[in-house]
Amino acid sequence: MRPRLFMRQAGLMCMGRKALHPEDHWAFALWPEENSPVDAVFRRRSPAGNEEFEFVQLKEFVPEDLNPRQSLQSLLDRLMGRYPEAGGFTIGINVNRDATTNLGQLRVPPLRNGSIWLFGVGGEAPFDCFLLGDLLRPAELTGCFFMHPRFQPGESPLSLGNMAD
Repeated sequence: MRPRLFMRQAGLMCMGRKALHPEDHWAFALWPEENSPVDAVFRRRSPAGNEEFEFVQLKEFVPEDLNPRQSLQSLLDRLMGRYPEAGGFTIGINVNRDATTNLGQLRVPPLRNGSIWLFGVGGEAPFDCFLLGDLLRPAELTGCFFMHPRFQPGESPLSLGNMAD
């Protein structure tokens, strides 16, 4: 179950990054080892052929019926203890509940050389997904709404190859 969840979350976040930078080609792969600090790797290739790789740790702001005490702030607070030296990691937080948050009041952990992005499903169709980041750089905060992929009967993300390209 967990690899499918990670695949869905990584795919959704990667599609959001593609929506922010549509000129680039994006791809992702799940990290092969469980219990690793890396869950996925994103590859970004510019039209000029320059490639960048991004190591992603996925977290989830779970639905209220699974954990009513969890808050976005408590999730951010735990990051500092687990990743005091982010060392270039990207933290992707799947917001999987209806929530309203004043971003200016969040205490964001100072993960050196890292980034923190929020993403999820929760908007009006057809642009029913969102991406917001980087929370570590409030002056450069950006975001977008984008379209969740729609599949025909018998299709799946695996049958389509690289969804983000």
